[in-house]
Amino acid sequence: MQCFKVIAELCFFRRILFFALIGQPAISQPALAEKKFMTIRELFEEEYQPIRLMGKKNTIRLYRCLLNRLREFNHGIDPGTEFFSDRNVAKFLCWRSTKVKVHTQEKERNQLCALWRYCFIHKIDSVILLPDLKPLTLPERTPNAWTIDEIKVILATAGNLNPRYAGTTYGIPLETFFPLLIELLWVTAERVGAIIATDRCDLRSDSLIVRAENRKGGQKERHYRLPVDLADRLHDLPMNQKLFPWERNRLQLWTWMKRIIQRSGVGHRDRCSFHQIRRSSASHYVAAGGSATELLGHSDPKIAVKHYIDPRIAYAERPAAYELLPAIQ
Repeated sequence: MQCFKVIAELCFFRRILFFALIGQPAISQPALAEKKFMTIRELFEEEYQPIRLMGKKNTIRLYRCLLNRLREFNHGIDPGTEFFSDRNVAKFLCWRSTKVKVHTQEKERNQLCALWRYCFIHKIDSVILLPDLKPLTLPERTPNAWTIDEIKVILATAGNLNPRYAGTTYGIPLETFFPLLIELLWVTAERVGAIIATDRCDLRSDSLIVRAENRKGGQKERHYRLPVDLADRLHDLPMNQKLFPWERNRLQLWTWMKRIIQRSGVGHRDRCSFHQIRRSSASHYVAAGGSATELLGHSDPKIAVKHYIDPRIAYAERPAAYELLPAIQ
């Protein structure tokens, strides 16, 4: 009996020695720490953005804006992936409805659902349910473009800024910078982001190349012929790496444009900014018999009709419905 006792003690000490050598406890203890969830910001920066959004700078910027709003909603703390539930996302969208329009809410719903589905597919932090949030109902707006007279007023206002706001950007007076930018956007119908990203070396004698990597989608390069006088004025700009270098915060470019529009008296609406020039070019191009799909570089003609063509301008020569219907009085 004593022999068995000695053998049991030896086995016990042998077990302790074995686990000590391999760095594990001899006697298992329950885990005291709770599971730590990855934050949604960490999920985006470490997983989603490098894999799904490589090279898509503007999309990455929009996602980071969403993450900042999530932190604000969560009282200054980045929420973890346990936030992904229909109830939490619906509460966030309801909170956002007091601050932004429904189109922005729908964009943020899509972004959150994309991150949520990524967690589910890759089994991150035991996300076991897919989102079941229905898309928001979006009102369809009729595209609004400027008339030729309105564009001329805006151009004149841009060339005669209030001395209080006068200044330069990389040696270019703002009274020169904005009229040239507006005129170039008008003749090319290009997005302002692509023009701002264009290098000076892409300006030829009478044409401009906008590289694919600077355009939306990053696939199609465009070559634009320019009026001779506009090309000459662009060549006279001070030498910089970019054709239109902007030394202030990027968002201030839109602030300045809205200030110019407001001062012109044309009207200050939420959607009146650089993209309104693109809509205006497309509408007048169609009115002259051109193809908006070709001008804008879209693959689907429905996009131009739905988002760009102002029927008041493009179809002004068409008879109105009352002119075709029989009179009843």
